[in-house]
Formats: sequence, C-alpha cells, structure tokens
Amino acid sequence: MVSPDSSLEGRCLAHLVQEFPWQEYGYKAGRWERADTVLGLFNHRRWARTREVMQLIDPRGDRPVAELRDAGGVRLPEPSGSVWIAGDPRTVAAYSPVGDGVREVRLAMSPFVPQREALEFAATMRPGDRPPFPLVPYEEREPHGGPTWLADRPGKPTRRDGYTWNATGY
Repeated sequence: MVSPDSSLEGRCLAHLVQEFPWQEYGYKAGRWERADTVLGLFNHRRWARTREVMQLIDPRGDRPVAELRDAGGVRLPEPSGSVWIAGDPRTVAAYSPVGDGVREVRLAMSPFVPQREALEFAATMRPGDRPPFPLVPYEEREPHGGPTWLADRPGKPTRRDGYTWNATGY
C-alpha cells in the first residue's frame, strides 16, 4: 500500500510480523467489479477485473472468513491458492505467499472497517486484542446475482448468466 499514511502502514507491517504468528489460509485473488465510464454525455457500463482484493478461506472448513484489500494490488497468483497471514484478517493483516525462500510481505486491510482507525489500532495491537470499532461478521456478498471472484468466474459476468448491473446487498 502506498498512501499518505505510508509511514503508519510501514510501522503496522513491521509490528504485525513481529507480534503475530503466521497462519495459513486459502484465498481467492481478484474479482470482477462493475465499472462506469463516462463517454461524452453517456455512461458506459462494463465489467472490469480488479487485483486489489482477496477473499480468505478457512483452511478447516472451506468457507470464506474475511475479505482484504491491498491498494497496490494483491501480489498472489490468480485465481486461488494458499497464503500466510499475520495479524487479524477482520481488520489489518500482513500477508505473504506460502513457500520457502525470500517472499514479499505486504499489508492488506478489510474494506469493512474504518481505515485510519484500523491502521492506528494495528500499529499496537496484540493477539486477542479487540478493536475500538465495531466488527461486522464477514458474509460473502453476491451483489450482482452471482459470484464475481475470478476463481469462481474466470470470464466476464453476463446478463444471460443471471448477473445484474444494480448492486444489492451492500
């Protein structure tokens, strides 16, 4: 992530890696999102791939447990695999591909928490700490009529397959 809070993000990343054990999760990387483009006086609607999001899968039950966003792009092989997580995937976590050798470690945040407050919390949190903001249990959302994760839907969603433009459920 690169943002005006980059020094805070750097502190969070170092703190999470130092304080939390790595845990292995399954993941789905990338999904289709609705994109509106203005062309002159008209809106043009299209589906666009985004690489900024990943869904974490419980390794013991194959159910989705969290969604994380890395504004710099999730740097994991598409469309799915295993990832190591350090931190609280419901708020802020460090992530790295599973494997031996030198790996990149990056920071990702839940899109469902207050971003600045979550970063400030993550810079000092310890395992078991509760965040100072409410957490909503993760629930997989299908606002366009079906799954939009690339692992589930490699091709663009179509109306013929039951997908809609109007998002519901958010």
